[in-house]
Amino acid sequence: MAIYSPDIYQADDYEITQDTLLIKPFYDIEFSSVIMESNQTYYVKQTPLQLIKQARLTNGSSFDGRSTFSVSSLGIKSKPPILISESQAIIAAPTLSPSNPRCEWFFSKHVVAIDGTSQEGKNGTQVTFRDRTKVFFDISHNQFLSALTKAHRCQAFLQNFQ
Repeated sequence: MAIYSPDIYQADDYEITQDTLLIKPFYDIEFSSVIMESNQTYYVKQTPLQLIKQARLTNGSSFDGRSTFSVSSLGIKSKPPILISESQAIIAAPTLSPSNPRCEWFFSKHVVAIDGTSQEGKNGTQVTFRDRTKVFFDISHNQFLSALTKAHRCQAFLQNFQ
């Protein structure tokens, strides 16, 4: 797939940063994820879950360890948010079960508005990020709100210990 845009990049690897808005699965021969930042979009070979797991290892913990943290410290048993970086307060929230290949990950601190809407005959949620980027998620408003609330609980917990 040839991508010709100054704001779209192909990358062999990607490191989640404070600029990461979301990671979505992408079904292509060469690429498995599309990552959106405020001014750039990346296509990478790793799946969204592989990128989340790698980010956790880079930051000194495992994905399973962070999932256990969400369950034991926050009481979140289903679709737990993953604390990527304590020092930068980067929290990734899944839209579906993390093991589901259709799971998308959004980064809660960038979300400023959510609206239930429909697109192409599908009910879902329109999310507005801080940079005014709008993205449609194929989950209900209540499901998205639940994921966002869990991420905010994780954020509040983190702030109490800083």
